[in-house]
Amino acid sequence: MRDKTESAIVRGLIRHLNRNGWNVASVYDGEQDETVRTETEALDLVFNLDLSRVYFQCRATDARHSVVLVQGNGSDIISDWNYAEGDPDCFDKLMNEYIDTLN
Repeated sequence: MRDKTESAIVRGLIRHLNRNGWNVASVYDGEQDETVRTETEALDLVFNLDLSRVYFQCRATDARHSVVLVQGNGSDIISDWNYAEGDPDCFDKLMNEYIDTLN
């Protein structure tokens, strides 16, 4: 059951950010950064790792931010994310909006 929950959360996150102008760009596995072009490519990489960092790129500004995912944490799979001071591109706002939908 946990794997389905985690998969649904990550899929939902990718779609939420995509609807708001952010593309999934790459997945870092702790050793190398793998470029991804689709949700499916990102999910395949993320769910082959215990810990991953997924990078998102803004279509409007090319800004990049990452989200840390920890497998096995169930509904808390989203562990952390980074954003610029003052949140000029609203990445933190979008992340908090998504987290609020999970609660």
